[in-house]
Amino acid sequence: MPYLKQTVIVLNKKAVRQADRWYTLLCQNNGKQDVIVRGAAKSSSKLAGHLEVGNKAEVMLAPGKNMVHLAGAKVIDSYHASDNDYDSLLLKWIALKKVNELTYGNEVSVEFFEALDDFLATVGRADKDWSTKVLLYNVLMMHLVTIAGYQIAPRQYFEPQNASFLEQAGQQTIKLDRKTLLTIKFGASQNIEWREKFTLSPKIKLNNEQLKTLHTIINTYFKYYISAL
Repeated sequence: MPYLKQTVIVLNKKAVRQADRWYTLLCQNNGKQDVIVRGAAKSSSKLAGHLEVGNKAEVMLAPGKNMVHLAGAKVIDSYHASDNDYDSLLLKWIALKKVNELTYGNEVSVEFFEALDDFLATVGRADKDWSTKVLLYNVLMMHLVTIAGYQIAPRQYFEPQNASFLEQAGQQTIKLDRKTLLTIKFGASQNIEWREKFTLSPKIKLNNEQLKTLHTIINTYFKYYISAL
């Protein structure tokens, strides 16, 4: 049986049968893969510790007739292990969950892996303030939604007089100023590569109200136009 060596980020895991686990992996060069690891729930398992959700690992995949099996794994980075900041950790878990929702099969762009890897490595850093982390999270979501083929910023969704959008936003008053709108256009632009967005994001300065508005808009868009599909 041929083995496929891949660098992956673990997006999700769940128990199957009595002692097996089903892992969802975002591969650097092979899209998203679901794999079963036999006996991973046992205390004697040598693979389970390398496959915690959020880990970046090097794995050996063994494609089977109906399912891909995992033949080996070695953790490269455990992004949550040294994170004592609960808010940053929560932001990582939300990003992993949403990337899992956005990605389908092995046609996933390499850019998904690179962008998520950059985000996970940055958001836990102590030298980054909370506003920078939240802004980066929202830019990440806008970028990934856009390259997944969705239109993240149709103008009508963000006009304050749009009753249907306000209704979906839970009747919240959304005050969209020019700077917040420009930030949305920046994050959702198809003409700006992720590396440039990642580099420029810390230079965007939004106040708390603008950041809250941005976060509300992106989360509401995701909830009603992606997660609901």
